Amino acid sequence: MRSIGATAWRAVLCVALLSAALGQHGLCAAVLATEPIPDFSLRDFRGTTHRLSELDEQLVVVVFVGTECPLVRLYAPRLVELYEEFAPRGVAFWAIDSNRQDSLPEIEHFARTYHLRFPLLRDPGNRVADLFGAQRTPEAFVLDARRVVRYRGRIDDQYGFRDDGRGFQRNAPQRRDLAEALNALLSGRTVDVPETRAFGCLIGRVRDPDANSPVTWSEHIAPIFQRRCQACHRQGQIAPFPLMSYDDVRGWEAMIREVIELGRMPPWHADAPRGQFANDARLTDEEKLQIFTWIEHGAPEGDPSKAPPPAKFTDGWQIPEPDV
Repeated sequence: MRSIGATAWRAVLCVALLSAALGQHGLCAAVLATEPIPDFSLRDFRGTTHRLSELDEQLVVVVFVGTECPLVRLYAPRLVELYEEFAPRGVAFWAIDSNRQDSLPEIEHFARTYHLRFPLLRDPGNRVADLFGAQRTPEAFVLDARRVVRYRGRIDDQYGFRDDGRGFQRNAPQRRDLAEALNALLSGRTVDVPETRAFGCLIGRVRDPDANSPVTWSEHIAPIFQRRCQACHRQGQIAPFPLMSYDDVRGWEAMIREVIELGRMPPWHADAPRGQFANDARLTDEEKLQIFTWIEHGAPEGDPSKAPPPAKFTDGWQIPEPDV
């Protein structure tokens, strides 16, 4: 396998990595690299080491995943179906978890829950995600026999988000982008659409908190999350993951910023342009500024003694019981 220098790869991936560092969203503007992905190795949840250069298959599918991302959970069964369809034709499948917030037991539980028949690898420090320029989960990459990226993007177009931030779900995919790319390459053809927009959760990359940040989780952000987020983001409620503690939040900073900027979170669907609501979940401009400042400074925890006591929530029916 021919290698490529670090300087050249930085030139190819700089746009993707800059976007991830700044918490931006959207399709990566970088053009697909024409040089092979440098060799790397990762361990699965059993501790077995897997090395890219040891694969004999002519094509390799690498999909970045996260254990708590709703779209990953929707697509996990489909990835198994794609594996069963293409593995007999000489295609290897790897799933890679680069999220700092996903523990080894959670990764193992995910693999067993969705009956993954291909390796699920852990990427400490998101170094392989940085190598690919991966931004989201799920995001798929197809490597040819030289291990050059020939396709990157979504798995298909069944699930996603519109430009206004609203999600959509079709009864069935209209285009199987990953499968189309594999069929083209297996037939010796060029991929018609080599890059598509991947929807899903931003990868939870490792960042160093700023000890001198003017805003911290304990003193400033935890009270906001208690008021605006935790009614849903707690065990047994509708949200896909909890946001009850600092450990819960770490790794989700970039995604938190994106959903706030797009107006997807906290959810609020009232149409009235004016008026006051007792249960208004919308963030104020001051609260948004505090959250964004906290994220820009690496999301520091601060002094845990300054954190508010845990919020108390009503279990079960949240409004007065109906009388009819």
